[in-house]
Amino acid sequence: MKRYFLCFIAGLLVTQNCATAAITVKKAASVEKKETKAQDIGASLLPTALSLYQTVQQLNQQQQELSAECEPTTQEINWVNNMIKEWAKAGGSLQSGAKVGGMGPCGGGSSSYRDSIENNVRFDGEICYDRFESDADKSTVWFEYPKASIATYYIVDGEYQDTGKAKDKKVASNIYDVFNLIDFNTQDYTADEAAMANKLTAKLEKCAPAKLQAKKAAMWGDFVMNAVGGIGQKTNTGSIMETVSGLVTSGGGMGGALQSLGGVATQLLDK
Repeated sequence: MKRYFLCFIAGLLVTQNCATAAITVKKAASVEKKETKAQDIGASLLPTALSLYQTVQQLNQQQQELSAECEPTTQEINWVNNMIKEWAKAGGSLQSGAKVGGMGPCGGGSSSYRDSIENNVRFDGEICYDRFESDADKSTVWFEYPKASIATYYIVDGEYQDTGKAKDKKVASNIYDVFNLIDFNTQDYTADEAAMANKLTAKLEKCAPAKLQAKKAAMWGDFVMNAVGGIGQKTNTGSIMETVSGLVTSGGGMGGALQSLGGVATQLLDK
């Protein structure tokens, strides 16, 4: 019995040694370090950047185009222009040729606000404001002061076309920029004037171009923080934001956008 037990143990040892000998342990292959390239980051940012490009382009157009609720009436235009005269008579000061809402007075390339809107839509030209400069205005205190104006233009498939059709019609106005010059207090208005002032003030809060500018700036900030900021802690976010802005501020369209995106990717790797 003892002999059989010893043979059994010996058999187990032989089997184990053979199994052990059959196992071949190989060293794991060294992990190849994957280098992050600028074009890889650019490709990952591309969908978000293209979406941002399209949205901001729409905002740029909306800075001229007013929605139906923001479109001023003839009565509101006339009221603001009458108040500009009252403001001038009360001592309201405005330097000759001063900027109003980023606009200078018309003259030279664009003879009117209406012309400048068309030039802006077609050729990205500067928008200017009309002034009180008729013969009847020359002897008044409000001579060459800004006038509120309204302009219509027509867009078909994103391009200017003077179709005259209601479905293509867009409306632009600088009424809120001009109205914002008037710094009267509530007691300076009559009851009827105060009612109109309150109405326009409410509109100004949501319709003034500055509100759209703030919205666009917030979009840039969100893009940088969410899509860019997390890639590297040492990334110069301010410098990237400036580069990303080239996506829509350059005149190169989508070609310029893609070039700017490459610049963003390069900066992301510069830690």
